[in-house]
Amino acid sequence: MLKKMLQCKQVIPLVATLLSTVVVSPAEAITVNLGTIQDFFGNDITGVTSIEGIQIIEKGVELPDSDFTFRVTSTYRIDFLYGTFNDIFGDPTNPDFDTSCDLGESNKLCFWGNDPQAELVLDQMNGAINALPTVPENVIGTIIDPDGNDVPPIPGINSRNFYLVPLDFDGVNVITSRQGTNDNTNTWVTDPLTTNTAVSVTSYAGARLTNQEFVVEIPESSNLIGIAVTGLSIILVTKKK
Repeated sequence: MLKKMLQCKQVIPLVATLLSTVVVSPAEAITVNLGTIQDFFGNDITGVTSIEGIQIIEKGVELPDSDFTFRVTSTYRIDFLYGTFNDIFGDPTNPDFDTSCDLGESNKLCFWGNDPQAELVLDQMNGAINALPTVPENVIGTIIDPDGNDVPPIPGINSRNFYLVPLDFDGVNVITSRQGTNDNTNTWVTDPLTTNTAVSVTSYAGARLTNQEFVVEIPESSNLIGIAVTGLSIILVTKKK
C-alpha cells in the first residue's frame, strides 16, 4: 500500500516541493587545526588556527511556503583572525554593512545579535580544544590586511590566549563580543560579554556556514500519507548537495 501511495500524483509533487527548500550535507566531527609561529626569541608557539564541524541544531523552524516545521542542523567553520573589527568584518557604520550568513558565503558574522548561539559555539570550541592531548595555550590568528595583501606572521604578535566572537555594535565605535579565554589552569573557558573598539587590533573568531541540513518534523497526529512524505524527505535530505 505504501508503494502505491508514493506513486500517487498527489504525493510526489509534495515531496518535490519540500525538497526544493532543502540544502544539505552530512555533518562531520569537530576538527581542531593547529599551526606554529615563533615568538620574539625564536621559540615555536603552537596554537589553534581554525575549528571545523561546529554545529547548532534548531527545532521548529518554519520555512516560507511550507506547511511543515523542520529540524535544522547548521555546521560552521571557525577561523581565527587578527586585526581590527573594521578590517576583518567591515565598517559597521556603513549602510551596506553585511551581517549575512548564507551557505558558503558570509561576512563571518554568523552569530551577530545572537548571544545564546554564540555561547553554544564557544562551549563547543573550547571543549574541542580542551580535549586535545596537549592543550594549546594560544590561538593563532591570520593577519588581515585592509588592502587585501598577504601579511607574513609577526613573531609573538598574532597569537593570543583569548578570542572574540562579535555580537553587536553600539552605533558609534564599541563592539560587544563573547570571549573565549585560556585561564590560569590552561583550560579554555567561555567568558561573559566584553567590549572593545572597532579599530582595536585583536584576535577574532570568524564563522562561515559550511553545511545545513533540514529534516521535516513529524507531528504526532500525522496520517499515513504525511508519514510517507516525511519519510521520503528524511531519506533524501541526507544526500549531499
